[in-house]
Amino acid sequence: MGMKVYVIGTGRLNNDYNLSQSLWTLGTRDNPAPETAWYQGPSYAVLIDHPTVGWILYDLGSDPRSDELWPEAIANECFWTPVEGETMEEGLAALGLKPADIAVCVLSHMHMDHIGNMRLFADTADFYVSRAEAEHAFCTVMATPDPAGHGFYNRDDVLCPRKSLTYVEEDTVGLFPGIDAYLLPGHTPGVLGLLLHLEKEKDVLLVSDALNSIVNYHGRLPGICDDTAAYRASAKKIKRIEQANDAWVWFGHDIDQFNSLRKIPDFYE
Repeated sequence: MGMKVYVIGTGRLNNDYNLSQSLWTLGTRDNPAPETAWYQGPSYAVLIDHPTVGWILYDLGSDPRSDELWPEAIANECFWTPVEGETMEEGLAALGLKPADIAVCVLSHMHMDHIGNMRLFADTADFYVSRAEAEHAFCTVMATPDPAGHGFYNRDDVLCPRKSLTYVEEDTVGLFPGIDAYLLPGHTPGVLGLLLHLEKEKDVLLVSDALNSIVNYHGRLPGICDDTAAYRASAKKIKRIEQANDAWVWFGHDIDQFNSLRKIPDFYE
């Protein structure tokens, strides 16, 4: 019996498109003050029903209180809005699940829109994150008490005590049976992707913000990027993994792709 893969929406992110795609709106001599392009992207998590591990979550999405919790320094540039029926707890409830039923949480990275529901799972799930990401996030939020200096890391989420935290330090074939892990730095120092080997449909390559959208897949740098050289190297790596496995790449915040995906309780297998 193979895996089943579910998509759980957790609201929308709203921002100037330049925050998602570098230099998307660029003034020129002929047009020195172009109109700002606005973008609304998805926040979501991926739930995996694994035959031996149990329930696995890849990313935790945004907290339904994000508009209240996110620091002003962030919310002024990128703010969260709800979508009816799109919360983590509602998504789990569609399958009759509670947060305590989740065995493992794999964090692609530790930005607030990817670990916003940490409080639901911290006491009961085993967590996995890349060491490079954890070290960067911990150092960032401890360097100053001022949230304006934390970027997209929320101190309370990053430092939340957890049942267990395992560091992934290298690409790992068979992190769990049928699930491979890949380090994809660039957007942050330690983005972690997963390749899900499905039985009945194409393998799914979860890359989170290693590639925000199809626009980044085709070569554009994102607006938020820790290391541009690493980002481009990870983009090439993603394409090699995609081609070697005939996989389907799921991007971090592509609204068109997200709208086309089956949503929980429907699934891929």
